[in-house]
Amino acid sequence: MAAVPLTGLFAAPGPEETVLRYYGKGSMTSKKVHRGSIESVPPSTLIADIFAGRFTGTLTLEQGERKKSLYIRNGVVIFAASTDEADLLGQVLLQGKRISEEKIVAALAIQQKQDEPGERLLGKILVKEGFIEPLDLVWAVTTQVEGIFCDCFHWSEGSFVFAEELDPDSWGGIILDLSMPDLLRKALGHLEDPDALARLVGDFGQRIDVSAQWEGLAQQFKLATRELDLLNRAR
Repeated sequence: MAAVPLTGLFAAPGPEETVLRYYGKGSMTSKKVHRGSIESVPPSTLIADIFAGRFTGTLTLEQGERKKSLYIRNGVVIFAASTDEADLLGQVLLQGKRISEEKIVAALAIQQKQDEPGERLLGKILVKEGFIEPLDLVWAVTTQVEGIFCDCFHWSEGSFVFAEELDPDSWGGIILDLSMPDLLRKALGHLEDPDALARLVGDFGQRIDVSAQWEGLAQQFKLATRELDLLNRAR
């Protein structure tokens, strides 16, 4: 059986090829805003090609009233936002047992009294009032963004918009520098649907060869020595 190179996720197409493959000729607007359905272009493909092409912009996915956005600079996720209650910063801190519910309520009360947008940031209020330590905030935002990313990666229906521009006023506070290969590894680790996995790597009877780009990519993964050794053995 012929080997199937695992290069699709990290093959960077040229701009014209990207437009033709996803959206049809002439679909790119002057503002470079790309729209489509998740059924035709899964988030896994979008995210991987954004990383490969080192694009900058905002990828927004929508399912009815649900909306999740990934803010990306040069192919790196720097922030994320979500309308899901479970993704809110306060919920992440509560789930991680980094804060009490009483302190969250107190911080929200302070937030309601602030007029300046920059002063209404919940994380900033929590640290300023001494409710959490700065490192707790970094942990929470990182966990929040990773969770939103992994959920987006697995969406199978809805619509997407990728705008090749970043509005620095769209969010506030911490700007992250998360390894995209590491995020992809974590997202794949949460993948439980065999059909979804088959769509990514092909039929389970196929043999998969390691990409020629593996050496460079491996350095971007935050893997334990045991994990890295196992992947190298698989070659």
